[in-house]
Amino acid sequence: MRLFLSALFLALAALVAGCDAFSGADTGDASARLFPARQNGDRVLIDQTGRVVVTLDGYNSVRAGAEGLTPARRWDGQRNVWDYFRTDGEVAFSVAADEAYAPRDGRARVRVDGRWAFVDTDGEYLINPYLNDARDFAGGVARVKTTGYQWGFMDRSGAVVVEPTFGSLGDLHDNRAQFVSGGKVGYVDRTGAVAIEAAYDEARDFSGGRAAVRQGQRWFYIDTANQRQVGSTTFLSAGDFAEGLAPVRTDAAWEY
Repeated sequence: MRLFLSALFLALAALVAGCDAFSGADTGDASARLFPARQNGDRVLIDQTGRVVVTLDGYNSVRAGAEGLTPARRWDGQRNVWDYFRTDGEVAFSVAADEAYAPRDGRARVRVDGRWAFVDTDGEYLINPYLNDARDFAGGVARVKTTGYQWGFMDRSGAVVVEPTFGSLGDLHDNRAQFVSGGKVGYVDRTGAVAIEAAYDEARDFSGGRAAVRQGQRWFYIDTANQRQVGSTTFLSAGDFAEGLAPVRTDAAWEY
């Protein structure tokens, strides 16, 4: 049975990967979202058991779901409309937008006439679409470009809490977000204050209170106070922590 289920999900993954309109990544509890797939050439949404919950007749695009909502796009004769499907197959709300994504932190990113905004899980706009660019919420804030071409942070109410002054700014994880200054990478906190000076040639996001950083040819881990971790070991490559483990490459092989 285990082999059968593994094969089933591999087949479903292959179907999803071949869907030209599919994009995005699944996150969170599998029971709290539906999955885009194809069945006999038709777009469908399935639950974690593989059961078809929604047949998407008339829909031309579907994205990965999150937080119990999965967005799918249809043309109503005048404009694009995204319906957000709950896990029971019912539409929770709809948004007229060219692009729309699943919610993160209870906020969904949408694009209207080339401008970005966010809606809540009732489909209500937090702000009018005016942002030049935006990314999904992480850690209670979202990276946004307002009327310029630099990045700042917006909170869940739609207020800009860090003015867009960063040419490069990452998502917030463990109250740390990457920024670049003078060709080096450091981290700021949710207020935009520098928490770790830009001193690294390359760096990854924090996960589990640790971030992999590179100086020269070697990687190692730091904590949110910029204290070096995992003894004095350095690596040829190092990944993010998940469930207490991180992939690292020593001189000979990959290890965890």
